[in-house]
Amino acid sequence: MKGHFPQIKFVKLNTASEQWKHVESEWREVKLATYPEDRLMEKVDLFHSLETYFRRLEFEGVDVEALFGKVVQKNHERGYYK
Repeated sequence: MKGHFPQIKFVKLNTASEQWKHVESEWREVKLATYPEDRLMEKVDLFHSLETYFRRLEFEGVDVEALFGKVVQKNHERGYYK
């Protein structure tokens, strides 16, 4: 999959379940951040962790691009796009 970040080692080291736990920990860090700049940085960390999760799924054989396409189609049918 095309990502916004370089692929990190956890794509191959973590299971999808372990990576999802990391996503959850990043979400907690977003909620706990005190300052707006820190909160924004934590949101980017969360995004990176989610991207790693989807790369891990791809590594395990999930067609992530097809999955994303299905979500785009669903949202298109709901009229979410201009």
